[in-house]
Amino acid sequence: MRKIIFQLFLFSSFLFGQQIIVMSPEPGSKQSGADLLIAASLYSLENVTPEVVSLFLDEEDISGRAFIDPDMVSYVPSLLTPGIHHIKLVAGKVDSVAWSFEILGKKKAIAAERSTFSVRGDITSSSSIDKIDEASLNVNQIAVNLKGTVFKEIGFRTKLKLTSDEDPLFQPRNIYGFGLTFGRYGHLKLGDSNPRLSHFTLAGKRIRGLDLNLMLGPINFTFIKGEVNRAIQGGSEIDQVYSHSIESDTAGTKFMALQRKGHTFGQDLLAGRFGLGRGEKFRFGLSFLKVKDIVNSVDAVIDDALIEISLADTVFGLQEGDTLTYDELINVLESQQLVLSDVSDWSGVKPRDNIVVATDLGLFLDHKRIALEGEAAFSLLNNDISQGVLTLADLDTLLDSLQDNSIGGFMDLGAFPDPADYENIFVINQNMVPLSPISPELFADSGAISLGEALLSMPSLALRAKATFNYFGNLFGFEFSQVGPEFTSLANPYLVTDNREWKVTDKLRLLQNRLFFTLSYKHQNNGIAGNIENIRNQNTFSVGVNVMPGPGLPTANIKYKTVKRDNGVTEPTLIDSVSYSDNRDKTFLSNIMISTSYNFSIAKFSNSIMGTFINVEKEDGYTNRDFDTTFVDPSLSSQVISLALTTRFPFPLTTNMAVTNNTSEYSIGPGLRTNLDFLTAAINGDYKLNQLGLVVLGGVNYAKGTGAADVSWIGIKGGLRYRILENLNLNATGELRDKTANGEKSTSIIARANLAYTF
Repeated sequence: MRKIIFQLFLFSSFLFGQQIIVMSPEPGSKQSGADLLIAASLYSLENVTPEVVSLFLDEEDISGRAFIDPDMVSYVPSLLTPGIHHIKLVAGKVDSVAWSFEILGKKKAIAAERSTFSVRGDITSSSSIDKIDEASLNVNQIAVNLKGTVFKEIGFRTKLKLTSDEDPLFQPRNIYGFGLTFGRYGHLKLGDSNPRLSHFTLAGKRIRGLDLNLMLGPINFTFIKGEVNRAIQGGSEIDQVYSHSIESDTAGTKFMALQRKGHTFGQDLLAGRFGLGRGEKFRFGLSFLKVKDIVNSVDAVIDDALIEISLADTVFGLQEGDTLTYDELINVLESQQLVLSDVSDWSGVKPRDNIVVATDLGLFLDHKRIALEGEAAFSLLNNDISQGVLTLADLDTLLDSLQDNSIGGFMDLGAFPDPADYENIFVINQNMVPLSPISPELFADSGAISLGEALLSMPSLALRAKATFNYFGNLFGFEFSQVGPEFTSLANPYLVTDNREWKVTDKLRLLQNRLFFTLSYKHQNNGIAGNIENIRNQNTFSVGVNVMPGPGLPTANIKYKTVKRDNGVTEPTLIDSVSYSDNRDKTFLSNIMISTSYNFSIAKFSNSIMGTFINVEKEDGYTNRDFDTTFVDPSLSSQVISLALTTRFPFPLTTNMAVTNNTSEYSIGPGLRTNLDFLTAAINGDYKLNQLGLVVLGGVNYAKGTGAADVSWIGIKGGLRYRILENLNLNATGELRDKTANGEKSTSIIARANLAYTF
């Protein structure tokens, strides 16, 4: 057996080969510093996972700021001074590559380079003008970024962006940030940052506050405190702050009820993680996250808020169509001795409280060829904390009217602490989700469910497990995740809830990384809490082939994917003798994508051509839907064909030509289907005037749509890139577009200008 394994290893080494391929910048090249990309391919390496890859720029470890996956490493630096710069890329304990390049420009004095304190940076200002049909938007902004060294391994970085688009009715668009790095000991960030704790808690959302990370050997600690959302009182237009309705009390007396809307509560975050291990062979962490809305950050009463009087309001003698401020409305109602409801009864978004506790574990074997990772998280959410906290007496009669010192007869309250004592940690009341974190049936005398069943069906539990094996040019992975229907992290709002899925992937590399096969299968379903009668199942299968035979030969990529979805409902539901409710959901989607590219030369003309074909077909699994007059057919058909050609002439001219045609058929309503044909074509070019350091841009684009959209336009664009001084660059573009839509003509103007100085 050992002999067979050894022979397989020798065969795979011969077949696959191993090397890091430098993509950008080319070794020994000279760069302007603008739009610089550091990139390398890891396709040829067998034992690569992101955890074993380290990227160094001028001996500084920038791995944490780079994009790293098993196939590629890339990093976009913004603050490089003129002179020689060195890159080193290390993948595991065996593979590494180092190269150098030069940034053009005037070098600083040697004494300054050797000083303890150093600083470099860039200043960028930009303006944009967009006028599309009747809408227009002008935005100006300035950004200042500094980076430097204070002493040896202590570095600093600042970021500042001020924009005219800043608006108190939206979340901040200005950016302020200052950070210190302490080499391998961690970092401190103040202002705006995008910290990460774990997959389920906090995973990159912008926080304004404090982000501290300390790494002391195998022990590491993260502490984050700041603002997730700032308070927004609401818009200044009519009916953007209050909605109102006419209601009646128990005695039948009508009154006007006002509800607050259009607001966002200020939201504070407190989070931390205690970890063991640096992730080389072992990693373990415990995380805690608390996000809470500040109730008094939003005013219940806005005196000058505008309210439009509706027809129903005339019952109070008000005139339909009149617009009154909140103060004026109060005065009118009081003069007639009429009653207005308490506006502190929030409608729409209510103040919330959220805590999440999580643990994560990682085990890495055989130089990380084997990686085993897992995470579990549990959340509590209170959807309305404005009503205060429940007491033990309130809990006694929460699910029933019996005062028996228990919740629903299942859980004895005798050993429970009073929730009011823990209000600063989490507000517990009848708006808590879930109301009971674990099924009360677990505590029943009958033992209706087991502990394992109760734990796996917890509505606010999230689980994730992942295993990867990287051997013989074969990267195999298995991943399982489950997010309960009531799991909530207000700092990670994009998680899909009530979703259980498992996924198997395999990527095989052959012929010295010239041929790749990728297989993937994923199953998803809902109904985690166990109280859903019809569970939705979705199965996704994909297969891909990538061919990269080498220089001078065309490349090809083919990917085929299918998606089957079924909710288990096989028959429509009869509502009465003549009407039905059809909740059946059974669809099949297939998608094929083929793309190819080829670089070739004719005479002294260098050309790159790329073609793409995409076909998407979606079918409904049930053909007889005629009885349902509200049914919208989910089936669709769409084909896209595109062709692009880039030509570099023997003189400093580059042209780009592209043509794309999209043909689609889909539903637009019950019993209605339509077609859409859309053709776009464009030709663009840039010409470099070497002696002036000027690049002139120009182009023409055309589009025509028929069917669902009767539209066409032709646009002319132009611009320039100009190096005004050694480190001062100007970029400017503009486009004028004449459009005809449904017989009506309009003109659009789009302009951009950017001025950047690097020092």
